[in-house]
Amino acid sequence: MDGQVVGIATYGLNRPDVPANDFRVASSLVGFGFPLDTTALSDSPHDLVIYVVDRQGNRTEIGRRKFVVDNNVATHN
Repeated sequence: MDGQVVGIATYGLNRPDVPANDFRVASSLVGFGFPLDTTALSDSPHDLVIYVVDRQGNRTEIGRRKFVVDNNVATHN
């Protein structure tokens, strides 16, 4: 997040859509998740980059998004 490592995602979540749409993927257990507490971030634009690291320690970027945090928005119950 913004050039800093903020954690490690949980890997192995079920994503049956992935092998259904990519013949190179043999298993559906390729999803990942990470709970991000936005209250720890400033109310401003941020950059999120997701990397995977293989068994040899090689790091590859697999996703990048810009987003804006606004923790002062009223939530709906």
